[in-house]
Amino acid sequence: MVVQAKRRRFTAEYKQRIVSEAERAKGSGGIGALLRREGLYSSTLTAWRREREAVIRQNWVQNVARQFGPYLWWAHNLIYSMIWTRECVGE
Repeated sequence: MVVQAKRRRFTAEYKQRIVSEAERAKGSGGIGALLRREGLYSSTLTAWRREREAVIRQNWVQNVARQFGPYLWWAHNLIYSMIWTRECVGE
């Protein structure tokens, strides 16, 4: 009988705990030790960090949209025109 391997599924709490521990890891080899202890790859940690950053960014955008909704289109156009002007003028 051949045993079929199962994919692990990680909860949001577990991911958050591991990312927080990785941020607190001090000294050389701290993150590597954490990854070995948990049986994770560095690419998994990288993906979880990106996930967290995307959620933070999304929440920030939603908060800004909630607060400044009526003015967002105007502000977007103003910022875009300022960037475009700087690129064209060469400042």
